[in-house]
Amino acid sequence: MFLAILFAVSDTSFVEIALFSDRTVSSLVLRVPGGAYFIQAASNNLLINGDTAPEFVVWGPHDKEITLDGGTVVRTYSGKITIRAQHGALLIVNSLRMEEYLAGVIAAEMGQAPFQALKAQAVLSRTLAFERMSRAKGRFADNEDFQVYRGTGPLTEECLDAVRATRNEVIVYGEKRPSMVQVFFHGSCGGHLSRPSQVWGGYDLPYLYYGPDPFCVLDTTQAWRVAFGLDSLSRVFGTTDCPAVLKRDSSGRATQVAIGGVRMKGTEFRKRLGLRSTLITNLECTPDSAIIAGRGYGHGIGLCQRGAMLRAESGDDYMRILEFYYPGARVVGFWETEK
Repeated sequence: MFLAILFAVSDTSFVEIALFSDRTVSSLVLRVPGGAYFIQAASNNLLINGDTAPEFVVWGPHDKEITLDGGTVVRTYSGKITIRAQHGALLIVNSLRMEEYLAGVIAAEMGQAPFQALKAQAVLSRTLAFERMSRAKGRFADNEDFQVYRGTGPLTEECLDAVRATRNEVIVYGEKRPSMVQVFFHGSCGGHLSRPSQVWGGYDLPYLYYGPDPFCVLDTTQAWRVAFGLDSLSRVFGTTDCPAVLKRDSSGRATQVAIGGVRMKGTEFRKRLGLRSTLITNLECTPDSAIIAGRGYGHGIGLCQRGAMLRAESGDDYMRILEFYYPGARVVGFWETEK
C-alpha cells in the first residue's frame, strides 16, 4: 500500500486544480492559438460560441488564456483545461504535473523573493499538496483555503528552479514513524509568531515556533494603517460606536473586540473589515471615523514569508529558514515517510 502511494505521489504526478474556486463563474472567454471560445453555462450543459456541448477540453504545450468579468480577470494556464456546467455554473479544472503546479503556487504565494526563501516555500507547498493527495484524492482549490495558484502569469524560472532544487522534499515530524506536518504559512508575522490555539482554538503543534521573529520585529515596512468612516462601520456592524480591543493573545493579536455592545473574535472583526491582520497596535476614533493601525499580514502561524525573505537575504539557506519556523520538524525525501 505504501509503495503504491509513494509511486502515485511525486513531483511528476498529475494534479487537478479547481480554478476560480472562490467565486461563481457563469461565462468566460478562453483563448488558445488559433481560436477564441465564448463559453456559458446553460443549466448542466455548455454553450460554446452558441453551440451546445456537454464539456470543453483543451490541452497542449501552449498557454490557455481565461478571461472573466469583461476582462477584469485574465489568467493563463499550462496543461489541460476541462470545463463543464453544473446548475448554471461553470466548473473549470486545470490538470498538470505537480512540478508545474508547485512552481505556480510559489509564484503566487511569494512572488519575487531570494532563491532560498523560494526553496523553503517549495518544501512547505509540496508537503501540503503531498499530504492532501496521500490522505484523500481530489481537486485542490486555487485560493487561500488551500494555497493560492494563479497559473503561469506570475511564474518565473526561479520558481521552477526552486521546485526542481528541492525535488520530492517534504517536512516531517517524528523519528520512528515520521509523518508530514500540518503546514501553515502567511505573508508577514509583524514581529511575533502566533499559536494556533489562540487564533483558532484547539491545540498547538509541537513542531512550530511561537515567539518573536527578530527579523520581522525590525521590519518597519510591515506596518499598516486604515481609516473607516462612520457610515462604513454602520453598514458592517449596524452601529457607529467606536470599536475596542478587549483581549490579546501572547503575540499581541486581538482575540476579542467589542463594538456597539457586541463582542466578537478578533478574527471575525478582521474578516468583516478586511484588515491585513489581527495584530492591531492602535485603535482610535474621531467624530467621523475609526482609525486602526497594525502590523503584519495573515494569521501569523508557521512560516512567515516576509521573515523567510529577510533571512535569505542575510545568508540563511532554506534548511535554516525552515528550522527556525518548524524547529521540531525536519526535511526529508518523501520516500522516507511512512504511511
